[in-house]
Amino acid sequence: MSVYLIPITAAMLIFPFLAALFTIPYIIVQYRRYGSILFLRVLIIYSFIFYLLCAYFLVSLPLPPIEEVQHYTKPIMQLIPFKFYI
Repeated sequence: MSVYLIPITAAMLIFPFLAALFTIPYIIVQYRRYGSILFLRVLIIYSFIFYLLCAYFLVSLPLPPIEEVQHYTKPIMQLIPFKFYI
């Protein structure tokens, strides 16, 4: 279970910077367009950015060691026809 905590904590540390980078221009555009800021929309944008960040880190951060990857990438010949069906 602790394997999943590492990417989520990394996402929580990077989230404030990325959220500020994307939502401040969004807030400015919304204020100029409508004359007010709808906090529900800002909250939805914040949660969507956090969701995307967590999904990205859960996919990319728990990488296997290089020695283990070497075993996955060596060429393997399949000499028995149609064995992939079994």
